Amino acid sequence: MIREETTNPLCKALKPYLEEFRDTLYTTGFITTDIKAYRNREFSLIKEDTQYDEQFGRSYSVNYEATISALADLQRHRTLDYCFSLKDKKEFYIPRIIRTDEDLVNEWLEDISGISEFPLGMLVNVNETGCYENFILKLYERICTAPQLEALDITKEVLAKYIRALRDSSSENDKKIYEELMLYTKGARCTFPGFTCTAPCHFKEGVQLIRKI
Repeated sequence: MIREETTNPLCKALKPYLEEFRDTLYTTGFITTDIKAYRNREFSLIKEDTQYDEQFGRSYSVNYEATISALADLQRHRTLDYCFSLKDKKEFYIPRIIRTDEDLVNEWLEDISGISEFPLGMLVNVNETGCYENFILKLYERICTAPQLEALDITKEVLAKYIRALRDSSSENDKKIYEELMLYTKGARCTFPGFTCTAPCHFKEGVQLIRKI
């Protein structure tokens, strides 16, 4: 990635830090120049374009917008694959709690646009790919009052899109997946089958997935 020529502004901005990271790895003694890449792999997280065709079934691929911060939270679920690309024009996430106040929204946008070239609240185009079993595992991690709200909302929206796509399918396998996914539409993970919360939040809006913070 360091050697590749690129016009991607984010990749160009990352190169000095990648070089520093590489050089630090060499000082550990665990990484040497004798280690070769034989499998033709490449850095797959940042793409020029991530608007792939969406599909839902035994496996799925879905596109959505997310902030860099939310993507970092979602990507922690490593059984699913993620990649992202920059939007043509900079756009920013607006917290739900201030969306109905125009003055606060304008102040928010003015502040965040002046923080840096790539603030964590900047929206990017994301593609998420995986199998439905691992998506269900992600539901148990992200549909809760504890994760950040944007990550929860994205996961909830993908679940709804998944269900809509399978609802009218004539495939018997799709029908089984649809019925299983419907078990996770009653609220936060404390309503999920087989889950027992060890630290109940007693946060009604959180359990009902209508919280603003």
